[in-house]
Amino acid sequence: MSPEFIAQLHPKIVHFPIALLITYAFLEVLGAILRKDFISKAAAIILGLGVVSAIAALFTGDQALEYANVVDASDVGPVPMKHLTEHEYWADITVWFFAALLVLRVLYILFVVIKKKYPQLLHSAKYGFAVLAVAGCYFVFKTGEAGGEEVYRTSLIKKLNDYEKAVKDSVAEKTAADSLLKLGAPDSASISSPSVSK
Repeated sequence: MSPEFIAQLHPKIVHFPIALLITYAFLEVLGAILRKDFISKAAAIILGLGVVSAIAALFTGDQALEYANVVDASDVGPVPMKHLTEHEYWADITVWFFAALLVLRVLYILFVVIKKKYPQLLHSAKYGFAVLAVAGCYFVFKTGEAGGEEVYRTSLIKKLNDYEKAVKDSVAEKTAADSLLKLGAPDSASISSPSVSK
């Protein structure tokens, strides 16, 4: 697969970790409040899926950043890198935070739930996970905010460039038509198709 193809996957993949990690936080809080084991187990599974999808988003995002550097160096024009590097910064924090939370969650399941060691942590740790999950949503928000800002700016810049080009093309066409009229060439409206005789 080409780096450009992988870079183009990034906007499609980023929605998965956002949805999964926020759903995880919701389930973690719900499981702690209701003290329902099946909700906590579902939260752990969603967290695992969220971390895997976040790693995929991070990988495709790195490819997109490399591609943006290539575009920036080409004659297409500069790509504002400030928001891209800020987006990358928050994405790295988000992935590492939730990966560490997943490790803690797996250790909790192994030692507290399965091996029944540290029974005093059975319920109290769930509150800690809930607080950490909600805190992690802040990182998801900051990552999405920086990425969304870049998409908006890039889209706005592209629209402005497209509009500017359309205006220039329109002016160029009008200037060419005016020049032809001044030279005595018939305009396109006065030219009729020749009749075919039988």
